[in-house]
Amino acid sequence: MHCFMSIVLLAASCAPGAREAALVGSKVSDVAAELGVNLESWAPSISGGYEVSCDPDHLVTLFGGQGTLCVVRSGAKVAAVDFRMPACDDRQYDALRASVTSVFGLGPPTDPDVYVVRPNGVVHVRRDRDGARVILTDAPFGKMYVAQVLRDGFADLSNGLRAH
Repeated sequence: MHCFMSIVLLAASCAPGAREAALVGSKVSDVAAELGVNLESWAPSISGGYEVSCDPDHLVTLFGGQGTLCVVRSGAKVAAVDFRMPACDDRQYDALRASVTSVFGLGPPTDPDVYVVRPNGVVHVRRDRDGARVILTDAPFGKMYVAQVLRDGFADLSNGLRAH
C-alpha cells in the first residue's frame, strides 16, 4: 500500500492501515486535504455539538476499497467517519472486513458484520443494501452511535413482531 505523508500522519507509521487508523481524532482540515474530499457544507448530527459533512462526488480509497466518505466533527476534530462502498460483492466485502479487523487488531471476523465497542470508540463494518459501510468513532460519539444502533434494532424488532 502506498503511504501518504501529511500532517495527518506525522505520528503514524507507513504500515498498511496507518492512514485509516489515524482518521478519527485528526483535524478535519487535514483529513479533507489528505483524502481529497470537500467538507465545507456541515449539518447537525445525531446530537448537539456534532456536525456531519459528506462528499458523494469524490471517491476515496480506504481499507483496500473505493467509496465515499462522511465525516462527523466536534469542533475542528474528526469524531467519526462513515465510509460507504456503494457496490460491494461478497469477495470485496470479505476483503473489507479482513482489512478493518487487521488494521484495528480485532482478529479474524467470525460474523458477517463486525461490531466492536471499545473504550476508545466503535468499529462497525456492515452490509448496506448492495454495498458496505465502515463506521469508526471516537469514545464520546461512539456512546451516541451505540445508543442509535440499539434504538434502530429495537424498532426493527418491534416492526417484525407486528401482525401483518
